[in-house]
Amino acid sequence: MKDVNLDSGDYKMYFIDISQHHSENRSCEFIERYKNFYIDDNYVLNVFKNELIEEKDHEFRLGKCFYVIQLFQNQEIKFGAFLSLENKKLKRTKVYNFNLEKFETFKKEFKKLEAFIINCYSIKNSKKLISDIEENGGYIHGISGFEN
Repeated sequence: MKDVNLDSGDYKMYFIDISQHHSENRSCEFIERYKNFYIDDNYVLNVFKNELIEEKDHEFRLGKCFYVIQLFQNQEIKFGAFLSLENKKLKRTKVYNFNLEKFETFKKEFKKLEAFIINCYSIKNSKKLISDIEENGGYIHGISGFEN
């Protein structure tokens, strides 16, 4: 995140639980408590960037409980990583220790991310729906932030 200037513009960092699709037998207290959420408070995002990402590590196991993290500015991805909750590690191209306990002290800034499953029956309708959702500030994991 060293190249991200959080003082310029509005940012949102999304925490998406995709581990549910990869692990049937899991117990994730953090995920059960907070589900999918986002943070848009620049102070907390600066703490995330400057204090929570700690020294480098070499070993990374995703484990059963993890989030995909994506930081957006103006519907463009500025940063993305995996956060392993079990191992308290953050992985992008390198692996870092992550201070999960300190992060949780900012739980009042975790804004619930409403999630819906929508079925579209044509590609034309899907493209229109995606466009409408993104134009209105919505987020679609795996699609938002990428050029068509």
